[in-house]
Amino acid sequence: FPFEPPPIDVAEMCYNDKSATNPLKPMDITVLGRVSGVRRMARRLVFCDLAPPDYVGEGTKQDQYDLPWRSGEDGRDMAVQLIAGKTLCKALGDVHGPAALKKFKPGQLLLVKGRTNVGNRDSLGSWIQKRSFDIVVQSFSILEHGGALLASKSKQERESPSLMIKKQKATKQMQSSSELRRLQLAASLPEMGVGVDFLSLTDVFSQSMDPVTLVDSIDGVKEFREQLEAAKEAVENIDEAGASETGLNRTIMTGIDCEWKPSFMMPTPFEPQPVLVMQVSFQPLERVFILDLQVMLRSLLPPDEPMNELELGFSESMEVLLDSSKFLKVGFQLLADLRRLAGSYPHIPGFRQVNGVVEMAGIARKSLQLAKIRNSKQISTSLARLTEFLVEKPMTKEQQVSDWSCRPLSPEQLEYAAIDAAIAPLLLEKSL
Repeated sequence: FPFEPPPIDVAEMCYNDKSATNPLKPMDITVLGRVSGVRRMARRLVFCDLAPPDYVGEGTKQDQYDLPWRSGEDGRDMAVQLIAGKTLCKALGDVHGPAALKKFKPGQLLLVKGRTNVGNRDSLGSWIQKRSFDIVVQSFSILEHGGALLASKSKQERESPSLMIKKQKATKQMQSSSELRRLQLAASLPEMGVGVDFLSLTDVFSQSMDPVTLVDSIDGVKEFREQLEAAKEAVENIDEAGASETGLNRTIMTGIDCEWKPSFMMPTPFEPQPVLVMQVSFQPLERVFILDLQVMLRSLLPPDEPMNELELGFSESMEVLLDSSKFLKVGFQLLADLRRLAGSYPHIPGFRQVNGVVEMAGIARKSLQLAKIRNSKQISTSLARLTEFLVEKPMTKEQQVSDWSCRPLSPEQLEYAAIDAAIAPLLLEKSL
C-alpha cells in the first residue's frame, strides 16, 4: 500500500485512552485500486473495500480473503476501506453527491483522492482490530468499469482445477487492461519520489565499495560461513584480552530482514507465503549477504525431512548466526520474521533456536517519546519513520511489494533488501 498507516501502538494509545491527545493527523492521499465490495449504509453513506488494481475477488463474504494489501508500516497484510459520505456530497452538492454514491460497483478501477481518517475513534478501532485502514473520499474517477469479480462459494470450488483456470484467465484479462490504463495514466499522475533524496547504501556503508553479496549456491554458503566464523573469532579475542570495551563492542551488530511474495500476488488467497529472501548485514564489516532461500532451500516440508548437502551447510551457518549471543541480531518486527522463517522451512533446524535479539519496535517507541518531549510532529514508530527521524532521509518502500519470487532479483530489489537489513544496526547506534 503506497501510504504508511498509523502505527498500531499509537492507534491503541489513542483508542484506549479517550482523554489522550491524538498525535495522528489526517493526511491527503491519492490511491489507485479496484473495488472488491460495496456496502450502502444510508442514502448518503457508502463503504467500499479497495483492493490492488490487479486483484481478483475470492470466496464469499464469510471466507473471503480480505487483507489484500501489504502495509509499509509493519510489513503485514492489511485492508483498505473507502468511506464515501458527507464529505463527498458536500464537495459535489446535494444533487450530484448522492448520485455519485450510487456509482460505486464491485470490479471498478478507481483513482481516489481523500484523507486518512486517523482522527476518528471508530476508524482507529477498525485498524487495530481488523487491520482495515479507512480513507474518507473527497473525489474519485472511474478508470475502468470492469465486470463482476470472480468469486467461489466454497473451499471445494476454490480448489477446483477448472475454476482455477477461469480465475487465471480472468486475472490475465484484468492485468492487461489495468496495465494499459496505468500506462495511459503515467503522464497525468505525479511520479512518486521525484526530487526526493531517498536513503541509499552509501548513506549506511560509507567505506565499502561493493557491500552486497548474493548467496545462492554451496560456494556462497561457504563464503558466508567463513565471514561468520571470522567475525565470531574477532569478538572472542576481545573477550579474552579483557579490554574495556562496551557490551555492544563485544558483539557483532547484525541486521536481519526477510522478504516474501505479497499476498495479492499469490495464485490463491490462502496459499502459504514462505520467506524467499533473507538479508544479513554485518555492521562492522560493512557487508550484506542476500540469502536466496527460494533457490537454495525446499520450503514447507515436514520437520523430519532429510536435508540435502546445501541445506545441511546452510543450517549449520544459521546455527552459528542465530544461536550465538556474539551476534546481536537487530531488526524491525524481527521476532515475527524469525518465526516465519522457522515455519517456512520446518526441516531446517538452524532456524529453531535464537539468542541475542533486539527488536527495533521498542526503540521506535522510545524515539516517539523523545520526539513528543521535543514537541516534534513526527511519529517515529515504523522503520521508515524512525529512519527519517534519526538519519534525516526517507526510505523508499516501492520494492517491498514487488514480486520476490521472480529470478533473477533486480538491482533495485537487491539494494532495497540490503538497506532494509543494514539500516537497523545503524539506527540502534544512533538511538543509544
